[in-house]
Formats: sequence, structure tokens, C-alpha cells
Amino acid sequence: MTSGNLASTNGRSAYAIYLEALQNKGAASSTVQYMNQKALPILDQRSRDTLQSWYTRGEVGNTSWDELTRIEDWRFRITNSNEAHAAHQYAAGMSAFTQKHFAEARQLFSAALGYQPDWVLALNAMGRACYNLHDFACAEQYYRRAANTDARWYYPRINLANLYANNFHNFPAAEAAYREAIGLDGTRGTFHYDYAGLLYALGKPRWSDACVEYRAAISGVNSPLQPAQINVARQRVQKVCQ
Repeated sequence: MTSGNLASTNGRSAYAIYLEALQNKGAASSTVQYMNQKALPILDQRSRDTLQSWYTRGEVGNTSWDELTRIEDWRFRITNSNEAHAAHQYAAGMSAFTQKHFAEARQLFSAALGYQPDWVLALNAMGRACYNLHDFACAEQYYRRAANTDARWYYPRINLANLYANNFHNFPAAEAAYREAIGLDGTRGTFHYDYAGLLYALGKPRWSDACVEYRAAISGVNSPLQPAQINVARQRVQKVCQ
């Protein structure tokens, strides 16, 4: 724990040693109780930091989802709280999601919501799992629930916007959702880029608006564009910006 190796998937870790002690000595043993007492504040902090980073920036830093699953497993074994159970199911779901096991991920996110029904991370994740399973009505339901639960969170709104634009072809609803997401955080280049793509596709009457959004996308500080997106944005700025 001192070295920061809480639950690494490579080699020995504090979590692996804990499981050995649990098996050999039992959960009620003084050894395991001492481990839990020392570990819990560190596990809690890592969980909070990782999930907050994911909520704010869409990044988990140096902690993989597999590692966080182990951390959350240890936490719920200690506390047996609904919050810890939900976090464990959610982390396992994200691990499955990153491996494109979307049906398994949806089951795990559903289990997380069984412990915390209004947890916005799990609500949005359910929407993403449904989307990747091509269950777009389900995706809309959970994106909207996440957006309604947290008025400040932009990710469910950008997900709704892309769903309306690309799958439902409900362009007025898509535009409203893009504006909501950008209104909550206008520094995200990809948000402006996606909105600009819709405006560009709507034709010449909206190209001046697309110009504004493409320029904002290129200069976005957070969620910067990929090189291919930058090339598209620059080409379209040259074409539509007069």
C-alpha cells in the first residue's frame, strides 16, 4: 500500500495479499481486520479520485478499470454498503464495456443501479451499453434519466445529442441537446465538433453557424480533437467561413 500498488493486475499487490490472508485466516481474524483498517481510507480515496476524474474529464488516470474493480471489491467486503456494492458492479461493468462485452456490461450496470438507483455514472453507462447493443430507445431512456438527475453534467446531454442526430434523425432535438451540453462546458472541442457536423449537414443556411462551431472545436482546451477531426474542421472552415 505504501508503494501505491493496491490492486495491480501485474504481480503481487496489497489486494492479492489480502485475499490470501482472507482465505488462510478468515474474515474475522485479527490479521484481516488490521489489513482492512489500514486499507479502507486509502481505498476510499482512490475510488473517489478515480470516479471524480471519470465524471469530470472522462479519464481514469493511472487506474485501470480492472484495478478499480479489485479496489471496489475490497471496499465492499469491508463496508458491505450499498455505495460500495454499486461502485464494484459499476467498475466491473466498465471493465466489460472496454472489452466490448456490452451485454455483460449492461447487466453489471443494472446491478449497480439496484444498489444506487439514481447514480448518474451508472445511468449514463447503461445508456452507452444500450447504445452499443443498438437498443436506441433504451439508450435514450437512460441518457435522459442521467441528464434529469444531474443538471450540471454534460456527458449525458452530448450522448443524447449524438443519438438524436445520428440515429433518430431528430435534428431539432439534437441541436437543443448540443446547446445544453456546450452551455454546461464550452471548452470541449469534441462537443463543438459534433454540433458543427450537424449544422454543416443541414446545408448552406446553417453554414455560418457551423463555421462558428468548427472554429470553437479547433480551439477547444478540453476534449481536444483528434488529428483527423482537426483536418476536417480546417477544411470546412476554409469552405464555409466567409
